[in-house]
Amino acid sequence: MDSLKNTDPNTSKIKDWQHAYELVYYINAAKNKKDLLPLKEKIDSIKNSGYRNAGKESFDLKAGFGMETLRKASMPMLVTIKLYH
Repeated sequence: MDSLKNTDPNTSKIKDWQHAYELVYYINAAKNKKDLLPLKEKIDSIKNSGYRNAGKESFDLKAGFGMETLRKASMPMLVTIKLYH
């Protein structure tokens, strides 16, 4: 697609959203704190402050409780990252 250049600001925003979404997915999928801790540093690489804050909130929610408690929760914790806020 020659018409879509990497310099397009929307392309950059979408890539940042994809990165944030993937991190939140991996945070929510972590089965133990060993898997969770390396993701904390990656959250700071998210450029959009709204997406970054959502990633931090997801991490804090997951890290603040025992992993077993989260797996047994009757309602899964989901953080929705909106593409446009």
